[in-house]
Order: sequence, then C-alpha cells, then structure tokens
Amino acid sequence: MKNRIWRTFAIGVAGGAWGCTGQLDVGTNAATAGGALQGQATPSPCVTTDAAPSSDGAVADAADASVGVGPFDASGLPTALVMTCDGAAPTVSLALPCLLGQNLANPATPAGLNVLECQLAESPDAPLGVLSFIIPLASLPAMLNQPVIVPFANVEAPPPSTSGDGGLIAAYPGEHFSASLNGTAVFTAVDPDGRAFVAQLQQATFVWTGDRGDQFSCTVSNGPFWAAPGGFL
Repeated sequence: MKNRIWRTFAIGVAGGAWGCTGQLDVGTNAATAGGALQGQATPSPCVTTDAAPSSDGAVADAADASVGVGPFDASGLPTALVMTCDGAAPTVSLALPCLLGQNLANPATPAGLNVLECQLAESPDAPLGVLSFIIPLASLPAMLNQPVIVPFANVEAPPPSTSGDGGLIAAYPGEHFSASLNGTAVFTAVDPDGRAFVAQLQQATFVWTGDRGDQFSCTVSNGPFWAAPGGFL
C-alpha cells in the first residue's frame, strides 16, 4: 500500500540508532505500579510514568482479547474507533483493524520496527493510510499493560500525504484528509510473529488536516485500537 513511501525509510531504520523504539532500551522502561521506573532514574520518552485510569479506576483492557504474548482470538473485536470532533463532522471513525507492515529493519523476520497504517471507516480504500507511524513490534511484549506514549519517540515521522492520497470525510466534500496522533495507549496483547496487537487508547487527540486547508481535532477516551498484518513494507 505504501511501499513507495516507506521503502526509503528502511535503510535508515536498519542502520540508525532508534532509541526507545529498539529492543535495547524498552525492556527496562516498564512503569511500576507506583509510577517509578525500574532500573533507571530518568523516565523513558516512550513510557509514561503515570497511568491514566479508566472510569472504574483500573487501567482499561481492550475488548476480550487474551492478555499476553502470542496468537489471540480477534473475533468480536471492534471494527471502528469512534472519536468526537470539533469540526463540521461531529464524529470521525477509523476502520479497525489497522494494518502492520513488514519489519523495516529486516523483512525476513516479522517483528521489529513495523509501519502501522489506519484508514477512515467511510473511505477505507484510500491510496495511503490516513494515519501512519512506526510500531516497535519486537519490543511490545516488554510494554504490555502499562501506559505508553504514542507515537513512539525517536522515530522519524512519515512523509505527509500528497493531494488526493488521504481519506474522504463526508462533511468536507472532495477534500482528502490525513491525521496525526498524540496520546497514551495500553497494549494488552501482542503477536510479534503474526504482526498483530490489541490496545486501548486511554487519552488521545487526533488532528486532521485536509489538502484544501481545513483542519480540525478529535479526541478519544478509552477507545479500542488493534492491528492485523498488512501486505506492505
């Protein structure tokens, strides 16, 4: 889907220093129940030190997927992430699952640094995903069930969508949109070999930018977020 865009990033990923998105940093960056980090004095830019509890006072789980590492049953997981917006569209929905591409650093192994692509529910066939960032899939098992800042720090941002590449939103006829995300997620299940995960977006803000100059923001509190394997690099 986005091979022409992301292929140029693979060389940099394979040879560069990716900080908290590599396996060397993340394993010791898990937040303890009291909010302190184990094994280091300086908080990681990837892992938050204060969990954002759900409405019942506990960190929210995502749907009914089994918590842990390995294959999980995705049947019954939500098919959309609905967000509340301040623009002409009162709500916007991402189609779920999002898709995880092949390992940028080494396509011969499934998990590493993998591109996540999400589409709008109302225009799922856009040439490019409306939301894209890199997931350190090989490192997610060390970050299960703790709040993590997304997108992950120290990872190069994807290039912006060009005119005609983004998704269509009915309230803005003919305008193509892409989104940026700033939020906190709790990953509750991950299948590194199967390139899949289940998570919950605890608090997140999406900023949507159109190719005709319109921009608006949307928010999510405790929304589902999960991914399945995609056939792209």
